[in-house]
Amino acid sequence: MSTPTPTTSNSEPYRILHALIRMETHSPEYACPDYLESRRLECASSGRSAYINEVWRSKVCEWFYLVVDRHANNLSREVVSMAMDILDRFLAKTSIDADFEQDQAKSFFQLAALTSLYIGVKVFYRRAAHAHEHAHAYEHPGQFLQEEDDVMSIQSLLRMSTAGFQEDDIRAMTLKVLTTLSWRICPPSALLFVRSILALMDSKGTHVDATLKEDLYENSRFLCELSACDYFFVTYRSSSIALASIMVAMDQQRKNSCSSTSVEREVLLQDIFANTGVNPLSNEIALLRRRLEQIYARSAEMDEHVQVVVDDQQVQGYSDAASTVSSKQQVRVVSTDNLSEMCGQSH
Repeated sequence: MSTPTPTTSNSEPYRILHALIRMETHSPEYACPDYLESRRLECASSGRSAYINEVWRSKVCEWFYLVVDRHANNLSREVVSMAMDILDRFLAKTSIDADFEQDQAKSFFQLAALTSLYIGVKVFYRRAAHAHEHAHAYEHPGQFLQEEDDVMSIQSLLRMSTAGFQEDDIRAMTLKVLTTLSWRICPPSALLFVRSILALMDSKGTHVDATLKEDLYENSRFLCELSACDYFFVTYRSSSIALASIMVAMDQQRKNSCSSTSVEREVLLQDIFANTGVNPLSNEIALLRRRLEQIYARSAEMDEHVQVVVDDQQVQGYSDAASTVSSKQQVRVVSTDNLSEMCGQSH
């Protein structure tokens, strides 16, 4: 996909969106292959078992959402997509099934998951705190591992698992992940693309009801969160996932609103195509939309939010200061297991 020429070069939303598109287009290091299928084929040819699977991954993603929702520092849910991106690309570059027996593979996977969340939180909040500095200002092992300003400490991270990991295990795995990924740990998330795409509406001067726009953003955000849990989306660009999420959210909005008050779909989609090169009518976007509609429907049968219920006793281990769930809050029951027990469920 070639980088398009901006139609409104003086508009900040256009410049931001084009910068994200350029980063995505010219950063092949952030692309992730279908590593689970490749691993299954390799294991089948050698008579071995593939230990990592989609179920492990989805449970870990759901567990990540639990952690950020319950953490005392009110972590952003966008951290989860960053952590999952790091975990997926790291696993794609390892040979865990060939190197370990099943119990060892589970332990390695747990440690990699915990570490990916640690890195994701650190990068997300350091990037926000040092936005004025060079992007690689802290990309030195000694600097990166400093914990003075960490939003999530290694100690609080270790309390999330019963696997018996030590601080040095997290530090060693952090260095392994960073070097394996060549420090490519700041991917543009699908939600970041959603915000940038929807900002085009304001730059066009089109009047959009504030409530409808907020509703469109929230539904798109929720769809992006669902996509992070689904391995199906691993090989697709964040920009494509973002556009598919917006289109599905628009469809839902049109069903629930009069056509005269819904966001002007065609105008926005034409503008997106002209300024990003992402074709809203492509087969890829159609495929992503269908998948999002499917998982959205399944999620709606349970609840509106990717959240979980845990026992008060279990909540104690998930943050530096335990929090509770309002009795009025409708939440989705995913699991009350800890990460070690999750990884013990292969199917």
